[in-house]
Formats: sequence, structure tokens, C-alpha cells
Amino acid sequence: MLTPIALSVFIVLIVAVVFNYMFRWRRYPAFLYNKTLKEMPDSGRSTTSSQIAHEDFSDALREIDSFIDISEHDLLRIYDIVARNMQRHALSPESIKVGGFYSNGELGDAWSVRQVVDQSPGKSSEEDTLIYKVVAGQGRRNSGYSSRSDFLKWAKHQVERDEEKWKRFAESETEE
Repeated sequence: MLTPIALSVFIVLIVAVVFNYMFRWRRYPAFLYNKTLKEMPDSGRSTTSSQIAHEDFSDALREIDSFIDISEHDLLRIYDIVARNMQRHALSPESIKVGGFYSNGELGDAWSVRQVVDQSPGKSSEEDTLIYKVVAGQGRRNSGYSSRSDFLKWAKHQVERDEEKWKRFAESETEE
């Protein structure tokens, strides 16, 4: 009785290893995947993730008390992609325009969207005073003003309304 069961388990295991080994991004068991990572060139790797140690990621995962079925290498790759996108979409003083909508990028109740409704020129573009109204999230229906540099500290990205949701502003290829 043990022989047919053991033989079946062995065959299934061999088929799984062979099948998953055909795909570069899928390796089973995990130690085969880690071995192939050492052989792969690390092109495109930003210096950002090298500033974050393995322990930092482990501590963060323990803090959220969750299990994520992803390799550490893939987690670092995801972080690199996010960091690269953040640099590409970073706001500059010149990118803040009257009529534009901007979000603080926070989560939950702290999230907010402001629309710049007017500006008062200062000695430099960073000293301009921006007048805004809060159109969504925390402080909705309020208005206020701040210097352009303070507004940039608050704003994480430009957003636009897509039917019932706010999403990150997507520039067309011709604008870039």
C-alpha cells in the first residue's frame, strides 16, 4: 500500500519541478529559484533597495502581522519599481498648476485631494502663495492657502477624477 502512494508522490513532485523549471520566473522548490537568481544579471537594479536591509523588510512584515507568499528578491524588485515610478512622477514647483488636483497619498481618513484655484506670485516660484480648496477626503469643502514649497511637501502626486474614483494623473505620451 505504501509503494503506490510513495511512487505517486514522487512522480507528481518530479513533474512539478520539471514543469515549473521551464519558466524563468517560476521555480519549485524555492532553493532552485534562489540558485538561478545568483546566475541572473542584476541589470536595472536601482541603488534605492540596497539602502534597505533584509531585516528592515522582515521587521515590516512582522509589524503588519501578515503572510505574503513572495520571495525576498521579488519584494525588492517591487520596491525598486515603486521607487523608480515615484522619481519619474515627482512633483516640481513648476508642475503645480492652477486648476490641478493633488493628493497627499495618505491612507484611510488622512487621505485628501486639493484643487489649486488661484495663486499669488512671489519673488520666486517657490514663494508663490497657492489658494486651494479641499474637494475630497479629510477637510472636504474647506479652503486654505500655503506657499508653493509647503504645498509640495503636502502633495505626493497629481490626480484626476475617473467617474467615481480619484486616480493618479496619467500624462499622454505627447505631453512628455
